[in-house]
Amino acid sequence: MVTLLFGENSFEIDRVRQQLVANFSGAAETIDASSIEKDQLLSIFMGQSLFSEQRLIILSGLSEQSEYWSALPKWAGKLSNATHIVLVEGKLDKRTATYKWLQKNVTTTEYKLWGDRDTHAAEAWVQQEAKALKMALPVALARVLVRRVGTDQWRLLRALEKLQLVEAITEASIDEHIDLHPEENVFTLLETALLGDVQQLRSKIVALKDTEDAYKVVGLLNSQLMQLAALVYGDKPYGEVASDIKAHPFVLGKLAVHAKNMTKQEARDLLAVAAKTDIQMKTVSVDPWIPVEQLLLATARAGK
Repeated sequence: MVTLLFGENSFEIDRVRQQLVANFSGAAETIDASSIEKDQLLSIFMGQSLFSEQRLIILSGLSEQSEYWSALPKWAGKLSNATHIVLVEGKLDKRTATYKWLQKNVTTTEYKLWGDRDTHAAEAWVQQEAKALKMALPVALARVLVRRVGTDQWRLLRALEKLQLVEAITEASIDEHIDLHPEENVFTLLETALLGDVQQLRSKIVALKDTEDAYKVVGLLNSQLMQLAALVYGDKPYGEVASDIKAHPFVLGKLAVHAKNMTKQEARDLLAVAAKTDIQMKTVSVDPWIPVEQLLLATARAGK
């Protein structure tokens, strides 16, 4: 039997993998297939264990070897009924013949990352995980935690583990002990710029340099500036704009306050600066934080 677990949500894949191993009565075999030799691979599909009739083999990264990945349907047809191979992959090219064969012939499950539109699912999941950790986490605090951490399940679980050590979980203790996720960090930076507080803005940039990558920051800034421009040009409630551009209403709700104070020309000028910043960071050999700071200062001027 062959099972395919794939996708960008490594947390969910790891949970399923752990459950399969826990439910297996023997000793599961875990193999990194990205550097395996052909003879070893053939022995996995066609060999038998000397110590157990049943085998569970977790095979990760086989798709990185295109020759072996292409031959997989042929080998899988010779697999013993006593062997269960679990293929663990990241993002896959769904156009390949092997993927199409797997989709038709084996159990195939894709695990997608949660995004901004999955906050309600993340809040429910956080409460479920907190219960498993014997922690009391009301709905309101689950919402606060998700907004602070984001929807990444690895980060959320680490946050819960930190909060296990806190005497009482409150909004204040979450703010004190749990770091902001990059998107929220960057939004705080953008909001400071839109308020025109240049001194505070420079302080936040200095602090952010120690924890974040400039290229990631500018990508998030550009995304948020695009959403801001959509609100300025939308001329309708932020909830409708959020639906139009497939963004989360909560995020646009925070930007809507600033959109009211910005003209269409200012929004257009900011997008031009953002585009110029993106080109500079990709083509000019300078400290990447310099164009980021220039973009934020331009935003501060527009926000006044």
